[in-house]
Amino acid sequence: MTAAPADRRRRARLGAMARATWVFVSRWWDTAALVVVPMVIYLGSTSTYPDGWDYGEMQTVPYMLGITHPTGFPMFVLLGWVFSHAIPLSTVAWRLNLFCAVAVVVALLAIRSLGIGFGANRYIASLAAIVFGMTGMVWQKAVHADVHALALAFIMTSLVAMQQALTKRSPRWLMASAALAASGIAVHLTAIFLTPVLLVAALALFRELKWRDWIFGLLAFIAPLLTYVYLPIRSWMIVAYNLDPNLGLPFGSNSFGVDWGQFLVNSPASFLRMMNGASSAQSYGWIVLNPYHWPGFVTDWITRMQGEISVVVIFLALMGAIVVATKRPLQLIVVAGGYAGMPFAIAYGAVESDVMRYLLPSFGITMALAAVAPALIESGLQRRVATALFVAVLGAIGWSEYTAHRPQHAYQITRANQDAIDIVRDHVPDGAIVITSWLDLTTLGYGKYIDGSLGSRLIVGGWPSDLLPSIRALSKTHRVFVLADFVIQPSLAGQHTPLSWQHPVGNWLGREVVELIPTP
Repeated sequence: MTAAPADRRRRARLGAMARATWVFVSRWWDTAALVVVPMVIYLGSTSTYPDGWDYGEMQTVPYMLGITHPTGFPMFVLLGWVFSHAIPLSTVAWRLNLFCAVAVVVALLAIRSLGIGFGANRYIASLAAIVFGMTGMVWQKAVHADVHALALAFIMTSLVAMQQALTKRSPRWLMASAALAASGIAVHLTAIFLTPVLLVAALALFRELKWRDWIFGLLAFIAPLLTYVYLPIRSWMIVAYNLDPNLGLPFGSNSFGVDWGQFLVNSPASFLRMMNGASSAQSYGWIVLNPYHWPGFVTDWITRMQGEISVVVIFLALMGAIVVATKRPLQLIVVAGGYAGMPFAIAYGAVESDVMRYLLPSFGITMALAAVAPALIESGLQRRVATALFVAVLGAIGWSEYTAHRPQHAYQITRANQDAIDIVRDHVPDGAIVITSWLDLTTLGYGKYIDGSLGSRLIVGGWPSDLLPSIRALSKTHRVFVLADFVIQPSLAGQHTPLSWQHPVGNWLGREVVELIPTP
């Protein structure tokens, strides 16, 4: 008599759990797919070994709380330090790669949210975000330690908060947008172009904003920028505690490096030099203000985007922009925010080899707008047919992007630049000085400061032709080696470094370890 009621209660609980599970799955499956599918793909092409170039630097500096090359990227360094120490899995290189993969997935979620806010179907918005994540330049940022992945996450989430602020007439959402935009600036200064758009959004909400909202909004914007204080504080600690093992080497301004003390910020002048970073970029910022160049910016942008993804997506985004302009005109402020940094990126492309990383926000807002295209048709059978065709086209583009770029990223699961560390460890004695270019310098920095495999070897970036006087002096107290790659190899030509000085001791995949022994 007592078992039957208990069985009924148990069946009722199971039924309730099943219904709750179904409701959850039916409501959130597309969001889960947007997180799981790209993350699985990214993890399948993420290396556990150190990279070179800027990627190697960003795998090294955050973990040891060092100072990067200009403009310092303090928010990336600080958050990267937290992430790489909080997740004790695999290697430090893999953890910081994972950090950027997570940042890209956050950006994908933001793109989905933007698309829905513009009027897109939630499932189409999710599909558009997944396609964005499969493109070559986004995939690349997701599987490497790259500041642009985190900057993209902050910029896109700032736009989501701005969209919510304009839709709900909410000062709090506007403050959140300000804080996220400033966090993007603390990652990479190119996010500063979002600032004027943020001010326009504030003016659009002028009637809802009280004086305290302006004050709190300003404080929300300033707070993340205070992370730049990290640069002088850490520089002081490096000097006070003698943390830089290269301190005292007579290379001076002729050398560069990933070492702790290489980019010290210990005076107002050095802070300005750090913030100015790529000084050549300043003149290109002024070009943006000249309307004469704007048509050229648009043409250049379309050409670059067409090379990255089908022109069909650009056309669909134009259709989506028409929907936003007619149905949600205030949202055009958000659209402007996505494209705010595009003119500078195109102008800077005259001297910058990798412009696409600066165009990621404009690409993201384009995908969000493309998801809105089916809404151009109001209702009925035509709307359903248009939606089905859109899904088919977008799905085909996504699959094409995946299959095209999967082989390109397959090398990530190999040893990457680990062999550069190994060849120096095997052929260069402890205590020696190793000179190399930026390409391998960051890898060797990882070997010295992170995994400790290079012991007390001193790693210096530079060109042998610039360092010849120092090399001759140091050869009396140190053994000096060069890891010569295709960048630094010309500096080892006989007219720059005498052939009589060069004594090869090992080689690897186009690189060579050469001991430099100055002769009279």
